[in-house]
Amino acid sequence: MKKILSLILALALCLSIFAGCGSSDSNASTNGPVGNLELVTAKNSEIYPLSSDKTFTVFMGGREIDGLYADILWEETTGVDIDWVAWDKPTMQLALTNDEFTDASMLHSRLSKTQVYEYGSAGKFINFMDYLNIMPNVRAMFEKYPEALELVKNEDGTVYALPMVNWEPASVDHMIMFRTDMLTAAGWDKAPETVDEFLECIVDIQEIYGKDDPTFQAFNAYRENYMAWNTDTGSSNMMQVFFPAFGELVDTALSVNPEGKIVFGASTEQFKNTLIYLNKIWESGAMGTDIYTEDGTVSRSLLMGNKIASSLYMEALTVQNFESGKMELSACGPFTSEYYSEKHAYSESMFTWQNNMISTACSDIVTMCKWMDSFYAPEENPLNADGTIWGQSLSYGVYGVDWTKDEETMTYKLLDHEGFDNGSAWKSAQMIGNPVGGFKFNYVLDDDSARSLKGFANIEIRLPYEVERYNIEGLNLNEDERDIYADYWTAIDTYMVEMTAKFITGDLDVEAEWAGYLEQLEILGLKDVIDAYQAAYDRFAK
Repeated sequence: MKKILSLILALALCLSIFAGCGSSDSNASTNGPVGNLELVTAKNSEIYPLSSDKTFTVFMGGREIDGLYADILWEETTGVDIDWVAWDKPTMQLALTNDEFTDASMLHSRLSKTQVYEYGSAGKFINFMDYLNIMPNVRAMFEKYPEALELVKNEDGTVYALPMVNWEPASVDHMIMFRTDMLTAAGWDKAPETVDEFLECIVDIQEIYGKDDPTFQAFNAYRENYMAWNTDTGSSNMMQVFFPAFGELVDTALSVNPEGKIVFGASTEQFKNTLIYLNKIWESGAMGTDIYTEDGTVSRSLLMGNKIASSLYMEALTVQNFESGKMELSACGPFTSEYYSEKHAYSESMFTWQNNMISTACSDIVTMCKWMDSFYAPEENPLNADGTIWGQSLSYGVYGVDWTKDEETMTYKLLDHEGFDNGSAWKSAQMIGNPVGGFKFNYVLDDDSARSLKGFANIEIRLPYEVERYNIEGLNLNEDERDIYADYWTAIDTYMVEMTAKFITGDLDVEAEWAGYLEQLEILGLKDVIDAYQAAYDRFAK
């Protein structure tokens, strides 16, 4: 029933796209024409490169990407010079408050849909519905995937942020992989399948490899954001791995249960039992405990030095790390526990909420719209005359030069590059994350790399257990509900960050403090937030 309702709404939204072009509120644009933009129907190869003598600033999360291959490629392809800005979340929000935001932002979900709507309706972000005439790739993407429009469109018809529309099994980070050689040395003939086995396994490995090496970590969580409490942002890989093993939910944050009720996973017994278990891992001596201050740099160094046996991030490994000269990796599928014996996993949606936005303060909104539209260019309408560059090229490079694919076997291959051990290592160092979107990419790497093995493992042992879930990020709150969210959620999130870390590290005892923890969530307004989202979901589900 939810699928049918979602499809009906999505189709209705899709039919409204062209009717909405150029007919939105007066908020949308201060530095570009609105309402009379000529409809662009030319091929992408006839549009790009654009003619622009300006340099634009674009926020791109916390990563410095100026000068990378992807940066240079996109400047040459689009004709637009970008000065990429790396901010943390507080700096980004301060810039928004002080009207010092960049010309645009892309990737990394730092703001929720409700927050983006607040900023957008206050005049800080353009309404893309006013510019679809000059964004043929986004327009076509919304037609092909109306669910993507459903995710980002507000109740008043505005769209202040464009989604990521992409699916690639090798990009999943919430999958633990073990070095098979270290598993075998510890007496294990396969990767653990239950949470108890996992704990036992890493302790066994630590006893062998860590006996004379205090820097060795049988388990490494990679970096700080992988330890986040909330699975809904896609950043908490630890919770996405372990939380489903302890009960029927897969989301720790707000989600819709099978009965259509909004629940907060982090206030359940399932979350409590997960925290107790994660504290056992922390106290076992088999896990790296500097994770809350780690940005991934130390983890990668330890991994390449053969000092990590299992991790949520194994992509840096190459055949040189193994005495056999072959990639020896085993992947863990969904875990089970004494509390829940059925395997299930957090599902990967093809449609992801992203902060792909353009500021109304941008001096040339039209050029920025066309630049952002390039990321949604499909293979059948490439950006260059040779047909070798389209939206995916931001992540994979030039087709035939940097990567190839095989339609029959449904695989793709990142080609070798001088100075890098394999194509995957080059991609990690020189390209920009996952493709922004506009297409479904059903290929898996076929090179001999950790990334490739993870992709295949994801298809074989994790995807079959993914559970269908409604993407709550797409819900539209009304004004009163948005006020409730704005009033309470920041405090709730801050409290969750603090308490989750204290429970996992043992600074606070979960059993002793649980009642007080739940009481404080109620004081902070959790029930009001749940009620607000329930009302929004009920309107959607009618």
